[in-house]
Amino acid sequence: KEYHKTITSESNICFEVNANEVINDIKGRIEYDNLEEEAIKGLNSLELVYETHLQNSNVHQKTVDLVLDFLNLKSNIPVSTNLKRINTIPVNRLVSNYDNLYTALENNNMLNYLAD
Repeated sequence: KEYHKTITSESNICFEVNANEVINDIKGRIEYDNLEEEAIKGLNSLELVYETHLQNSNVHQKTVDLVLDFLNLKSNIPVSTNLKRINTIPVNRLVSNYDNLYTALENNNMLNYLAD
């Protein structure tokens, strides 16, 4: 097992996923999202999406400014982070049965959930 990674080391992590469990998890999340959407209907809200607003540290300031503006708050404090993404391995190399997962998601019109 690999417990530590250096900056120059290449990771050999690869695992198998149960495609049916992934599909069921996605369906559960879709149901939860629908319930949440219904619960906040009519309320003033702001949707933040990790991949859009947080994954790339270059957009953190814009995201914080968006949240502060939504809350009618002002701040001149710059936002920064020392955190770096450590897993840059594409999903198709991480998942040993990627073709099976891809086909299952494709058959269920869920390929949009397979983005890196």
